[in-house]
Amino acid sequence: MRGHSLLELLVTAALLGILATLGGQRLAKVRDGLAVNAAINAILLTYQRARVEALRTGTPVRFEITPDHITGWRLNGSDSVRAWSAPGLGMHGVTLREGLGRVLMSPAGITMGVANGRYVVERGSARRAVIASRLGRLRVARPRRRQSPSWSPAAPAGNSSS
Repeated sequence: MRGHSLLELLVTAALLGILATLGGQRLAKVRDGLAVNAAINAILLTYQRARVEALRTGTPVRFEITPDHITGWRLNGSDSVRAWSAPGLGMHGVTLREGLGRVLMSPAGITMGVANGRYVVERGSARRAVIASRLGRLRVARPRRRQSPSWSPAAPAGNSSS
């Protein structure tokens, strides 16, 4: 007698379905992480590009990073000239939860008007932040999720165990 019983085929199909589901979830997490990393790199490159442009031309450079576009302008007195433009962070399929709006890079290569501002980028379960100091230094971090305040009868409001 050759072949497989119906029960053997069903068990095999069920196991393959479970493995495919687990593999699909893991693949989605990897894809989300790659998309967030690509968006973070776009932010870092924008700061670098603005710094180089400001140092090269000796003029301030204003730039803006949004989901729709990344644009930089050279400022000459009251006039501004668009220096570059690129697709925004949305092209990576990420959501920009927090942003800084327009940032000004001085001819000395230092950002102006930004003090510990941050860009928070997320997609699915992947979430990262770029924190910009007023000196133009950038730090990439994994921001903590905001937790809603919870009350527990076991822990009175006045006591904290830190």
